[in-house]
Amino acid sequence: MIIIDGHHGVVIINPDEEQLVEHRETEKRRVVVETQLAELLHMPGRTLDGHEVALMANIEVPEGIDEAIDRGAQGVGLYRTEFLYLTRETGEPSEEDHYQAYAESLRRLEGKPLVLRTLDLGADKYTQSKAANPERNPFLERIARSACACTTFRCSSGNCGRSCAPAPRATCASCSP
Repeated sequence: MIIIDGHHGVVIINPDEEQLVEHRETEKRRVVVETQLAELLHMPGRTLDGHEVALMANIEVPEGIDEAIDRGAQGVGLYRTEFLYLTRETGEPSEEDHYQAYAESLRRLEGKPLVLRTLDLGADKYTQSKAANPERNPFLERIARSACACTTFRCSSGNCGRSCAPAPRATCASCSP
């Protein structure tokens, strides 16, 4: 028997009875918490004093949008566009690759907002080609942060194409000084 605990990054081969009991109890508690959270799924994001808060998802790929919306997200507050680079075996994504990923995101969002963080690479994340020879002092330059231009996009037509226009500028924690 084997226990794989993805929450803590632990694999236990041939667990003893105490470990089995502990992990079974942990799983039961997780199911209870998920059930309780599911009851809150479509409640509005609102502070006790009545201030509305948009609950947005963070994603790495367009396919993450569906689950986020199913779990109550009102849009995407952070699309980590660097994953277009990080998930490639070789080379860099083309302009068309970027376009297709963003257009697919807009299609899936059906008019909900999408905030793109443009390229957070170099400090703690490397492309496959740079991973073998990382920069010696990656935090010396703030390449990704200074180049960041978070933009909110909304597809007003529902047909998302190159005509989708940026909504009023939004900022995120990555863009703040």
